[in-house]
Amino acid sequence: TVKSVKGTQTASVSGRHHKSGLKADLPCVGDWVAVEDRPDENQTIIQEILPRKSKFSRKVAGDLADEQLVATNIDTVFLVSGLDKEFNERRIERYLSVAWDSGATPVVILNKLDICDSPEEIKKQVELIAPGVEIILTDAKSGIGVEELHKFCGFGKTVAFLGSSGVGKSTLVNAMIGEEKMK
Repeated sequence: TVKSVKGTQTASVSGRHHKSGLKADLPCVGDWVAVEDRPDENQTIIQEILPRKSKFSRKVAGDLADEQLVATNIDTVFLVSGLDKEFNERRIERYLSVAWDSGATPVVILNKLDICDSPEEIKKQVELIAPGVEIILTDAKSGIGVEELHKFCGFGKTVAFLGSSGVGKSTLVNAMIGEEKMK
């Protein structure tokens, strides 16, 4: 699916992108592409993938050369961790590594302030493992700290949320957009 001035369209990939046999040569979520409209054939063809400024990928199982792209051209990745019993510094370190490797700028979000007795203490712990990384304390349910996240968003900016199940990623997104779009 591509979005352009014409709206949202379904597009096919030109044959040259399949020649290498590598999945990383195919378009991915976040890619900027050059398309050719063929109205007489009722189709849109992706002719080129523009250079990627960042990419989240993982190795394809059993294949030494290929990688599976998850998303590209992410400017900022919000690394969301809950301030509950599931809080784990090592997990944040792993997420930081993935974010830096991708080329995106990481921001650590420590969510669920409402159930934590010592959020500032935990924030200081995270500062030790994430030097130079912005760390924001939030409570998505009440909206505390959510406004701070908006400075990373805007025209031409792409953000992604990364975190374990249950840390409040969907609740944060809903709080940011002001309505429940994600369950």
